[in-house]
Amino acid sequence: MRKRIMTGLMAMVLAVAGAFATGSVLQAQRAGGFEGAFGGGFHGRGGHRPGLELLRGLDLTDQQRQQVRTIMENHKSDFQQVREKVRAAREAQHAAATATPPDEATIRAKAAEIGAAEGDLAVLMTRVRAEVFQILTPDQQAKAQQLQQERAQKRDAFRQKMQELHQQQQQPKQ
Repeated sequence: MRKRIMTGLMAMVLAVAGAFATGSVLQAQRAGGFEGAFGGGFHGRGGHRPGLELLRGLDLTDQQRQQVRTIMENHKSDFQQVREKVRAAREAQHAAATATPPDEATIRAKAAEIGAAEGDLAVLMTRVRAEVFQILTPDQQAKAQQLQQERAQKRDAFRQKMQELHQQQQQPKQ
């Protein structure tokens, strides 16, 4: 019984973590998408913006900061359109998943629409990131890549730790 409860609890934690990760992408879009283009992140008005943290670590000049603002302003409507597309696709999939009786084909089709919309988001974020990357000096580009690698290593270490914890909880008590 305890094992079943712990397994259920871990599944719930992983589901919430997955939802948070997805929410981070959507949150990044709400601010114009810049945070998503440089790592994504959770933030509120006047709050912490992890994607901008990466650029802060690059010591941008005032001219570079203005160029970044211009790039983001140029793509603001693009991010709004993609955000709306992702939101609508998620709502449609949720409606299909909660319909009675459930229709597996419709659920799969709506899930595919989410994938396509999130693919559009990934492409847009990559384009914007490339535009911003072009205004960086070679030293700033190298430092940005290093910071991204460090962030990826931290993320991988966290995932590994969660996987180990999950495996420990799956082992029978002796």
